[in-house]
Amino acid sequence: MRGRTRVSVVGLGYVGLSTAACLAEKFDVTGIDVDERKVEQIGRGAAPFSERSLTPLLKRQVRNGSLKCTTGYEGVGDSEFVFVTVGTPSDSSGRIDLSHVRAAAHSVGDAISGARRRRIDVLLKSTVIPGTARRLVKRVIEERSGRACGEGFGLCSNPEFLREGSAIEDTMRPSRIVIGPFDTSSGRRALSLYKKFYGEGMMPPVVETTPEMAELIKYASNAFLAMKVSFINTVARICEKIPQGHVDSVARGIGLDNRIGTRFMEAGPGFGGSCFPKDIKALIRFAQDIGVDASLLEATLKVNETQPEHILSTAESMLRGLNGRKVAILGLSFKPDTDDVRESRSMMLIEKLIQRGAKVAVYDPVAMERARSEIGSNADFTQNVEECLEDADLAIVMTSWDEFRGIREGDFVSLMKTPRVIDARRIYDPSRFVATDFAAVGVGPRATARTGNSYSISSGGGAINTGDSCEVPMSDGKFPVTSGQRMITGAVVKDDERYVVTDYSLP
Repeated sequence: MRGRTRVSVVGLGYVGLSTAACLAEKFDVTGIDVDERKVEQIGRGAAPFSERSLTPLLKRQVRNGSLKCTTGYEGVGDSEFVFVTVGTPSDSSGRIDLSHVRAAAHSVGDAISGARRRRIDVLLKSTVIPGTARRLVKRVIEERSGRACGEGFGLCSNPEFLREGSAIEDTMRPSRIVIGPFDTSSGRRALSLYKKFYGEGMMPPVVETTPEMAELIKYASNAFLAMKVSFINTVARICEKIPQGHVDSVARGIGLDNRIGTRFMEAGPGFGGSCFPKDIKALIRFAQDIGVDASLLEATLKVNETQPEHILSTAESMLRGLNGRKVAILGLSFKPDTDDVRESRSMMLIEKLIQRGAKVAVYDPVAMERARSEIGSNADFTQNVEECLEDADLAIVMTSWDEFRGIREGDFVSLMKTPRVIDARRIYDPSRFVATDFAAVGVGPRATARTGNSYSISSGGGAINTGDSCEVPMSDGKFPVTSGQRMITGAVVKDDERYVVTDYSLP
C-alpha cells in the first residue's frame, strides 16, 4: 500500500507468522520461508498451525494485500526493516543449532548487497546465546553485503517474549520491548518503527542495552519462569504427603507477596513447548562453556524431567500395575490454545505408559495430527472425550482445555470401566468426586477419601478393617468399618476383584 513502511519477516513459524500478521496492521509485510507448502498455505490465508486469534487476522491481512509470502528474498531489498525469526533448535548436548540463523544472515546479506536503499535495518528476534549477533549475524551480513554495520545496514538484537496460544495478544500488547543495537542509529530507527506501530501514547516499556545483554535477557526470562514452575511442582509433591494438603493454597499464600507474584505458580505435569526446555538446556551449556556453575538451572530441568514419572507412579499405585490396563489421556499439547506437542509432558507420559504395557487412548481438541506423527500407531487416537474414556481403567487430564473442564463425575462413572482419575492440572473440585478414585497433582490426603485415598477392606466377621483386602463378592453400600479404635461408616465400590472404601465419614 502506498506510503506505508515496508517490512520483511524471515521465518514463518509461531513467532514469525504471528509477528508478520500483526505488523501487517500498520505496514506492508513480506513473509519469507523456505517451506514452499507453508508459504502456499499462508498465501491462502490459512495458518499452518493452531494459534488463538491468528487465523482471522491472517485472512484479513492476506485479503487486503498487506501481507504477502514468498520463498525468495527479493522483498528484502525493498524493505526498510527485516525481522529474522528463524528457529534455533538444540542438540542432545544442549547447544543450539545456528544453521538457520546463518542461512538467513547469508541470504539477507545477499539481498542487501543489491538493494537500491542506502540503509536497511535488521532486527534479530531468534533466540540465540550471547554473542551470536556480533560474531555470526553481523559478520555474515557485512561479508555478503559489502556494507558496514551502522552505515549500509543497521542491526539490533530484539528478542521476542511471545507465549504460544497468546502470541497475537502478546505482540499487540507486549510487557516490554528489549533492544540491543550495535550503534545509536540502529537503536533509534528500531524504536521509531515500534512507535509508529504502537503509537506514542501506547508504547510499552523499553529496555535498551548491549546486543549480548539483550540476548541474555531472553534466556534469563525463560529460565526464571521455568524455575518457578519447577519450584511449585516440588512444593506440590510435599503437599501430596500432608493430610488435607493443597498446593493451590500455598501458591496463593506466597504469590500474594508482590516480590513473588502468582504467575507461573500453578503446579502440574511440568513445562514443555518449543522454548523453556530448549532454552534452559542452551543456557546451562553456555554457562558451562564459560566456567559458570549452573546447578540451579540443572535442578530446574531435573524436576521437570521427573514430573511425568511422578504422575506415572501415581497411576501405577492406583491400578496396582499398568500392564494390559486402558489409560485415557486427555490433552496432548503442552498447553491449551495451541497444537504444539514439542516437549509436551503428555507425550513423555504416553511413552512411559506404553513401555509398561498400558493400552493408551488419547484425545485433544486440536493437537491430534501433530501428536500422531510422533506416537504413530502405538496409541488409539479417538474422536472425542466419550470414546477416549470408554471402558478405561484410568483417565489422566494433562492439558487444561475448556472442553475437559466441562466433564462431570457422572461422565467418568458412566463411561469408564472403573472410575479413576488423575487430575494433573487440578481443573476439578475434588469434593465433587465421591464415587471416583481421584488423585490430583499437589493435593494430599483429606478427611474424606474423595481425593483418591481408597482403602481395601475385608468381610471377615464383625467390623471391616481398613487396610485388609477383599477377594470375595459382597454388596456395595454402607457398613461398619474400623479406623483404629473408631467406628466409621464407609461407602464401597467394586474394583475388579476387590472392594474399596471410596468415601467415609466420622460419626
